[in-house]
Amino acid sequence: MAASAALLALVPVIARILPEALLRGLSRVQSAGLPWQALLPVAAVAALAWMAERAGRRLVAVGAITAAMLAGVLWIEATAFPELDHTVSARAVWRQVADRASEVCVGQVSRSWRYSLNYYSGSPLPECGEPRRPIQIQPGPGQVPRAEFTAPGQRSIPKLE
Repeated sequence: MAASAALLALVPVIARILPEALLRGLSRVQSAGLPWQALLPVAAVAALAWMAERAGRRLVAVGAITAAMLAGVLWIEATAFPELDHTVSARAVWRQVADRASEVCVGQVSRSWRYSLNYYSGSPLPECGEPRRPIQIQPGPGQVPRAEFTAPGQRSIPKLE
């Protein structure tokens, strides 16, 4: 039972590597290391589970591990999901341009990013061509799409956080 609780120490590691693993693949992720700050609460839960199991109170042990796992899931959601929106989902770029959807076209982004953009837009966005639209979605660093203004005097769309 305590060994199951000890696995909770991996939650911060998972939260840290998840966005890069989804973008580039798990084998290409640089080692994140185990954050030592995570060991104290995990050790406390593991000790509680061990003591409860030893005292014949398995339900308490399982409850403690379950509560800690729920906290771990919430931790991953709070720390990794915002990064996922910017690295493996077109949601962030779509939120920047959604209110001006009729002025948006899509440049040379990969097919998977185009599908993601079409999902959030509700209908396929047109390809950039003639006539040019004032907002173009183009590949950025790491091929993650970014919105660019093509109107004179404007360099980019303001970030909406």
